[in-house]
Amino acid sequence: MNLELILARIYYRMPDSPSIIQEFVWQDFDKPPAYPRFQKLIEYWDKNIEGPIYSIDFCSSHVINHNLMLVDYDFTIH
Repeated sequence: MNLELILARIYYRMPDSPSIIQEFVWQDFDKPPAYPRFQKLIEYWDKNIEGPIYSIDFCSSHVINHNLMLVDYDFTIH
Protein backbone atom coordinates (compact mmCIF):
# COMPACT_ATOMS: atom_id res chain seq x y z
CA MET A 1 0.00 0.00 0.00
CA ASN A 2 1.44 3.37 -1.06
CA LEU A 3 0.69 5.89 1.70
CA GLU A 4 1.60 9.56 1.72
CA LEU A 5 1.87 11.89 4.67
CA ILE A 6 -0.63 14.70 4.19
CA LEU A 7 -1.14 17.96 6.01
CA ALA A 8 -4.35 19.96 5.70
CA ARG A 9 -4.94 23.41 7.17
CA ILE A 10 -8.69 24.01 7.21
CA TYR A 11 -9.79 27.61 7.59
CA TYR A 12 -13.39 28.03 8.71
CA ARG A 13 -15.75 30.77 9.86
CA MET A 14 -17.19 30.86 13.35
CA PRO A 15 -21.01 30.49 13.25
CA ASP A 16 -21.60 33.18 15.88
CA SER A 17 -18.87 35.52 14.51
CA PRO A 18 -18.68 35.10 10.70
CA SER A 19 -15.98 37.76 10.40
CA ILE A 20 -13.57 35.57 12.39
CA ILE A 21 -11.67 32.82 10.57
CA GLN A 22 -10.24 29.94 12.63
CA GLU A 23 -7.64 27.36 11.61
CA PHE A 24 -7.77 23.60 12.15
CA VAL A 25 -4.63 21.57 11.31
CA TRP A 26 -4.92 17.88 10.42
CA GLN A 27 -2.10 15.46 9.58
CA ASP A 28 -2.34 11.78 8.70
CA PHE A 29 -1.16 9.11 6.30
CA ASP A 30 -3.50 8.60 3.36
CA LYS A 31 -3.64 6.77 0.05
CA PRO A 32 -3.39 8.84 -3.14
CA PRO A 33 -4.97 9.83 -5.45
CA ALA A 34 -8.40 9.63 -3.78
CA TYR A 35 -7.20 10.35 -0.20
CA PRO A 36 -10.12 8.49 1.44
CA ARG A 37 -9.26 9.52 5.02
CA PHE A 38 -9.17 13.18 4.04
CA GLN A 39 -12.46 12.81 2.13
CA LYS A 40 -14.00 11.19 5.21
CA LEU A 41 -12.86 14.13 7.36
CA ILE A 42 -14.45 16.65 4.97
CA GLU A 43 -17.71 14.66 4.82
CA TYR A 44 -17.78 14.50 8.63
CA TRP A 45 -17.11 18.24 8.83
CA ASP A 46 -19.96 19.03 6.43
CA LYS A 47 -22.43 16.90 8.41
CA ASN A 48 -21.38 17.62 12.01
CA ILE A 49 -19.41 20.88 12.33
CA GLU A 50 -21.32 24.16 12.27
CA GLY A 51 -18.39 26.29 11.09
CA PRO A 52 -18.45 26.53 7.27
CA ILE A 53 -15.11 25.91 5.56
CA TYR A 54 -13.55 29.04 4.04
CA SER A 55 -10.51 27.38 2.40
CA ILE A 56 -8.15 24.42 2.71
CA ASP A 57 -4.37 24.30 2.27
CA PHE A 58 -3.36 20.74 1.39
CA CYS A 59 0.18 19.37 1.23
CA SER A 60 1.27 15.83 0.39
CA SER A 61 4.68 14.17 0.65
CA HIS A 62 6.29 10.78 0.07
CA VAL A 63 8.00 9.44 3.16
CA ILE A 64 11.47 8.21 2.19
CA ASN A 65 12.47 7.40 5.75
CA HIS A 66 11.77 8.90 9.16
CA ASN A 67 14.20 11.80 8.46
CA LEU A 68 13.43 12.59 4.81
CA MET A 69 10.23 13.43 2.95
CA LEU A 70 9.71 14.70 -0.59
CA VAL A 71 6.88 17.19 -0.99
CA ASP A 72 4.82 16.43 -4.08
CA TYR A 73 2.49 19.40 -4.11
CA ASP A 74 0.94 22.12 -2.03
CA PHE A 75 -2.33 23.78 -3.04
CA THR A 76 -5.20 25.83 -1.68
CA ILE A 77 -8.87 24.98 -2.20
CA HIS A 78 -11.34 27.89 -1.99
